[in-house]
Amino acid sequence: MHSRTAMLVASVAVLLGAGACRQLLGDNDWGVASDAGPIDGGMESSASTGAGSSGTGSGSGSATGASSGSENSGSSGSGSPGSSDAASEAAGLDGGASSRCANSGASAECNPVQPSACPPAQPLCAFNDAGAHCFSAGSGTQGAPCPCAPGYTCNGPSVNAGQCYKFCQVQGNDCPPQFWCGPFSAALCYGAQEIGGCTQQCNPVVPSVSDSLHQACGPAQQCDLEFDSQGHTVCFAATGNSTQGMPCNTPPDCAPGFECVGMLCKQFCRVGAGFADCTKGTCTSFSPKAFDRTQEIGFCQ
Repeated sequence: MHSRTAMLVASVAVLLGAGACRQLLGDNDWGVASDAGPIDGGMESSASTGAGSSGTGSGSGSATGASSGSENSGSSGSGSPGSSDAASEAAGLDGGASSRCANSGASAECNPVQPSACPPAQPLCAFNDAGAHCFSAGSGTQGAPCPCAPGYTCNGPSVNAGQCYKFCQVQGNDCPPQFWCGPFSAALCYGAQEIGGCTQQCNPVVPSVSDSLHQACGPAQQCDLEFDSQGHTVCFAATGNSTQGMPCNTPPDCAPGFECVGMLCKQFCRVGAGFADCTKGTCTSFSPKAFDRTQEIGFCQ
C-alpha cells in the first residue's frame, strides 16, 4: 500500500456458544509517517477505541463484539502537499464500503439500527455468526457500560463488560455531530446495507477537548488522522509520552497531540493563516494532505 491512509477498521470477534473468540484482524501493526516519502508496508492494524456488537441471547449464542482502530501505512511530506485520490486509498471506508454487502447472504431477523422487529423479551438486534438476530438487552447507550440498550453495540471482552456504541448505517447520518459511522473489518450487513458503529471524531491537535464537532478521547488516548476523503479521526491508546523531536517507532509512542513522523514525534497543528499551534517550528502539510473534517491538519517541523 502506497499511502499514509489511516483507515478506521474494527477487529471483529465472534463470540461462539462455548465462549470462544475468533479474531479476524491483527492488532497493533503500525505504519510510521516518513519525511522521505511513502512507506510500502501494506500495514493494517486495529487499535483500541471503537464499536462492536454484542448480545446476551440464548440458542445460537451471543452477538459480535468488536473494537475499532486505525490503520497506518504511508507517508508525510515535509514540503508542499502532493495530490491524493483519498477515496480510492481508503477502500472499504469510503466509496466502496457499502458495496461489501451487495451480495451478502447473511440472514437478517432484524435491523440493528432500527430493532423494532424484535420481541419485547429480546429487544436487542445484533450480530452473531449466523447474521442479525434478536437478543436480550440492557440499558446502556452511547459511552455507557454494557450490557447495551436496543440500537447499541458493546465494545468489550464480554456482553456485560465494555462500553456501548450506537449502531449506524455506513455512509449514513445516524450518528451525533461529534461522531461518524465506522465500518467493521469484516462487513456486517443488513441486506445490502452495511452496518457500523458510531465512532468519536476527536481533535488531533487537542485530543482531550470536546466541542460541537469533536468528542474528547479518554485518558491516555491519542487522536490520529484517518487520511480519508471525509476528514475522519479516531482515538487509540497512547503508550508513550514522547513530544517534539523525540524518537518514536509507532504513533502510540508519542504523547497525545503528537504524530510519529520520520521516526520522530511531531506536534499536530492546523494549517492556515491565523493559527499558532506550534510551540517549535512551523506547521507543515502532510503529503497527501490530511484533514480533521474540513480543517487541514499538518505537523510542526
